[in-house]
Order: sequence, then C-alpha cells, then structure tokens
Amino acid sequence: MMDTSVDDLIWGGGRAAVVSTRSGQLVTLRHIQPGDARLLIAFFHQLSPDARRQRFMSALPDLPDETLRAEAQRLATIDPLVEAALIATAGPPDAPEAVGIVRMKRARPSDSAAEAAIVLRDDYQGQGLGTLLFDLLLRIAAARGLEQIWVISLAENSAMRRLVQNSGYAYTGNTSRGETTMVITLAGAPAALP
Repeated sequence: MMDTSVDDLIWGGGRAAVVSTRSGQLVTLRHIQPGDARLLIAFFHQLSPDARRQRFMSALPDLPDETLRAEAQRLATIDPLVEAALIATAGPPDAPEAVGIVRMKRARPSDSAAEAAIVLRDDYQGQGLGTLLFDLLLRIAAARGLEQIWVISLAENSAMRRLVQNSGYAYTGNTSRGETTMVITLAGAPAALP
C-alpha cells in the first residue's frame, strides 16, 4: 500500500506520503494545516449520518455555517506540543478533497497518554486507509514519548475495535452504557506497516 517513506510523517516533517488503497485509489497523507479548515467543512458535509454517529456518538445534523467554520478552524490549527492530526486527501492536486482524518490530543504537554479519534468518508472505508492512518498516529505517539493512547467509541463500532485489536500493541477494553473505552499501551514494537 505504501508508495513512499512515512518517516517524515512520523517525525513531523513537512512532506506528504502517497498511498494506494486496496481498490487502487491514490491518497495523499500529511499533517493537517490551518488552511485545511475549508477541507474539513466539506468533509463534514460528505459524512453520512452513520459515519457522523460513529465518530461523534451522535448523528450531528448540519451545523450553522458560523459554528462549522469556527470548529473547522480550531481542528485545523493544532498545538504540536499536545496534539497531532493527519489528513488524507484524494482527487486532483488543485482541488483535493479530505477523505479521512486521524487525530490525538493530550491535556498537557507533560501527559504520557492522549485520546485518539479517526473518521473516514464512507466511500473510503474498508480500503485499508483507516488501518494505515491509525498505525501512523500510534507511531507518532510513540515517537513523541507517549505511553498510552485511549479511544472512546460506541460499543457497536466494530471497525474501531478492529483497528485497536490489529494495531500490534497490547490493549485493554471496557464497555459501559453503550460506550467502549480501549487503552493501547505503546511499549514494545508494533507490527510492520500494512
């Protein structure tokens, strides 16, 4: 699936990596940038109600433009001391579209654990892209010295459980009141990139 090295992505370099999905679609992976807010707005509108529900634990109707713009700008402008986010884009270079996003955030720079989340556009699910994005995020977390990543998802979200189970790292999980919390321990070497 990998067409280029991902070392720069893991260590925070400015380069992008181009990958091919299982169906042969080319996707560019890179760190998110403040200018990506417009891509995030379009991405949100392209998510199905089920994809929104799986990611946000609510179907989230379309939000007012002002609210959506402010939230997109906040999500695109990260503080590298406490968070990281990768965006996957596809389409022509002059008009790319966001097709997936993975992010992690810790409360303080000194924290050894961070929360992670991922969402893919419906037409890019089941293509290996989520596995690659999540693996890259775990590698970024390990490179930054984090010891744990935790994920909260709906209990029915089997795709998220598979990502954690297939990550190559040890994990624990607990389900309560319809939500599952999984904690990944980043000690030891993960499995090779897919």
